[in-house]
Amino acid sequence: MVHFKLQKEICQVTEFKDTCPIDGAIYNESTVRKKKAKWYGAHKINATNEEEIKKHYGDVTKSVNIDRVTLVVEKKNNTVSLKCYTFERYRPVGMKYFIVRKTMHYVSFNSKYNNFYSGNRQSKQKKLISKTIRTNDWRSIINELSSIPPHFNHISMSKENTNDVFNIEVYNTNYGWDVMNKSLGVFFKRICEIKGVPSDFDNNRCRNLGGLSEYFFSKYLTFNNFGYPDEWVKFLDIPIKKNYLVKHSSLVEGFMKQYNFKGTKLRKLLNQSPTLHFHSIYYLYNLLGVDYFNKIKDDFFKNSSTVSFSVQSNDDLLNNKEKSYVVDLINDCDVTISVLQDHLGFKKKLETYGEYVKLKSNTRKEFNDEHYEWSNLLSSYRNGKVIRFYEGEMKREIQEVIYGLHVDYYPILLTNSEQYNNESQIQKNCVRTYLEDVNNFIISLRERDPKGDNRATIEYRYVKGEAPKRVQSLGRFNESLHSNWDFVLEELDNRINRLWNQNVIVTPNMCKEFPSGKTIERKSIWVDYDKLKDDYRKGVRLEWDNREDYSCGFDLDFF
Repeated sequence: MVHFKLQKEICQVTEFKDTCPIDGAIYNESTVRKKKAKWYGAHKINATNEEEIKKHYGDVTKSVNIDRVTLVVEKKNNTVSLKCYTFERYRPVGMKYFIVRKTMHYVSFNSKYNNFYSGNRQSKQKKLISKTIRTNDWRSIINELSSIPPHFNHISMSKENTNDVFNIEVYNTNYGWDVMNKSLGVFFKRICEIKGVPSDFDNNRCRNLGGLSEYFFSKYLTFNNFGYPDEWVKFLDIPIKKNYLVKHSSLVEGFMKQYNFKGTKLRKLLNQSPTLHFHSIYYLYNLLGVDYFNKIKDDFFKNSSTVSFSVQSNDDLLNNKEKSYVVDLINDCDVTISVLQDHLGFKKKLETYGEYVKLKSNTRKEFNDEHYEWSNLLSSYRNGKVIRFYEGEMKREIQEVIYGLHVDYYPILLTNSEQYNNESQIQKNCVRTYLEDVNNFIISLRERDPKGDNRATIEYRYVKGEAPKRVQSLGRFNESLHSNWDFVLEELDNRINRLWNQNVIVTPNMCKEFPSGKTIERKSIWVDYDKLKDDYRKGVRLEWDNREDYSCGFDLDFF
């Protein structure tokens, strides 16, 4: 049964001239290149429906495009679904054949199992291109829903702008969101009727996608009668299998049982703290054990950092003395989880070379000295000269001077072994060991002088489909930067975002030369481990296409 349906369509024909001058000397006419041909004089002709433009199908001097979007809320048996169908049929100028693309984005709720499902399906003609389905995945739900408004906005804009020149004043970006808002209201009303509860969907909720994902999560907990603490929102992005929640009827207990946690300290944090750094909890609990974990100050875990929660095997074997030093470094020296992971990562890597070092520092100075010593020792086992290449204008654009009110700053994109080693020596950090890391690029931000020593070392990490994120920005000895750096860091972030939007930011390529004359070349590629059904890695990750003699064994934060 269909409870809501809305369909919008735009049909367009663009006419081109059927002749062109021999010398091609036309400067004020719109042109389109198709293979070796150049088509002149593009002029749009809007049609009202598909039947009206069929008369142009055989004319290759005209490009034809049909865009249709249909939004439906329907109920079938135990399932209520919100589906968005998009259909595009187009033929570029100069081509005889049409290209067809069909996509369905959907979110559904099954009242028998009390699960939310989301995904999409893409096809061309009758051939399936791809399909996805997720269960109780709140990020996936928001991704599918957020793709709906642009389709309606596109058609609305196309209909209003009937001339060749786009008029921004008639582009109403609220229209698509209003449509989705109305359909979501119907979607949840039908669900609540089935569950026998009043609908409390806020008509303005979809304006805030974060709030919308929280709403889906809260309904999932309520409809399944799972107990949850007052501060339940922090669990939003934590993967918890439903069988643990069903067995223990509690969000907190299900989480603790799934990840083998014990102890009243952690249970108290999970129930009472509004924010938690779950990655730190998982890593330190498995590294130290419950007794030493309980000695860490609570405030260390009450961190609103957006670092995602990940489950990784922990092979860092520490004796009790080393574990006590870890507690001292966290409680008394403010060593961050990323720096600690980095430090123990050196220890683990050195063991593969036969160097069995022990953690012997429990003050900040001792830790910094030990950290630098281990990074030097590790780099001594690695040979080869590495050069990182960034195609296009990325390096030049990033290295433009940032002018401040009283002082100028010089961003330097590090691209070779010499630069990485120099940065590590001046800053007394381990940046040299990340020369072959494919997932990031490093900027040395220097004050006053492009060769100056007063600088910040900054890591930007690649994210598939998004602008690179600044994940570390520290001074010498990994110390936090003074607030007078805030302005230039914000300016640099804005520059990176702008360059990414302009497709200037690219992923690296690399060449590694050995004293023997051997050369290894690598290109960076995105690998979807979900499609590969990998047992250990999840999501889309940036990797080198050639792993021969690959010496970087880390997948940690920068410092």
